[in-house]
Amino acid sequence: MKAYAVTDWATHFETAGSQALEKVLWVPMPNRHDGGTYLAMMDEPDSAILLASWLLIVQVGSRCPNRGFLVKDSGVPHDARSLAARTRGKVEWFERAFVYFLKVGWLEEIQTELGPDGRMRAQGAQEPRRATGARPRVSPEEPLQLPLVSSTAPSRAAIVGFARTNALPVAAAEAFFAHFAALGWNDKFGRPIKSWRGRLRRWVTDWQARENSEREQAGAAPPFPRAMPRPVRAAPPPPEPTTPIDPEAAAAIAQMREAVRMAGRKATACSSAS
Repeated sequence: MKAYAVTDWATHFETAGSQALEKVLWVPMPNRHDGGTYLAMMDEPDSAILLASWLLIVQVGSRCPNRGFLVKDSGVPHDARSLAARTRGKVEWFERAFVYFLKVGWLEEIQTELGPDGRMRAQGAQEPRRATGARPRVSPEEPLQLPLVSSTAPSRAAIVGFARTNALPVAAAEAFFAHFAALGWNDKFGRPIKSWRGRLRRWVTDWQARENSEREQAGAAPPFPRAMPRPVRAAPPPPEPTTPIDPEAAAAIAQMREAVRMAGRKATACSSAS
C-alpha cells in the first residue's frame, strides 16, 4: 500500500533532545528562508496554502508512530481526507500539497507492509521510535531504560505557572520549555541549568525584543513596551581647587593644635590625682 514520508526527516526535524523522547508535543522547524526550493514555493500563486499545508504535514508526521512517516497508529496511511480531518484543514489543500511536495522532493512515496503485530507499517521501518541510545528491552516486563534527566528539570506546568504569576507571556514560557526540554535542560555548552527562573526572565526579554522587531518590520506597532535603557552614571565632578596655605599660618595652626593637646593631658592628670 502506498504512503507518504517526509524526506530526510531526521536531518531537518529532529534534535539531540527530541531523539531522546519517545513522544513529542512539539517539532523543531528550520528557520531559514533563503533556500531555493522555499523561494520557488513562495513564488507560487497559492504559496500561503502550500506553506500552511507543509506545516500541518510536519506536525502530523511528528506524532506518527515512526516520526516522519505519514502512517496512523493503526497502520493505515494518511491521505488528504485524514489530514484534513485531523488538522481542520481543507482536503484540496493537501491534495495540492502532495502533488507539489512530491515534485520538489520534500515528500517521497513509500510502500507499507504488514508488521509482526498484524498492523500496516512503512516497508523496512523498525518498531516505533524510542529514545536514542536506550538499551532494547529484553522482555515486555522490563522497563525501557531512558537516558537520565536532571532531577531539577522543571515541568511545563511549573514554568507556565511561574510565568502567569509574574505577568510574563505564556507563549514565551511555552517556547522556553520546548527549547530547553529538547536540550535536556542543559545550556549550549552542555552544562546543567541551575536557575531556570532567572534564565526564563532573560529569555522573555529577548523574545519580546524579537517580537517587537518582527512587528516593526511588518509595519505594525510593537506589542510589548521596549525595555528602559539603563541609566548612565554621570562622571563625578572634578575636585574643587584648593588654595595653598601660607607656611607661617600652617606653623601657627600646628602650634595651636599642640597647645590644645597638652592642655587636655594636664586636665586628665589633675582629675586622676584628685
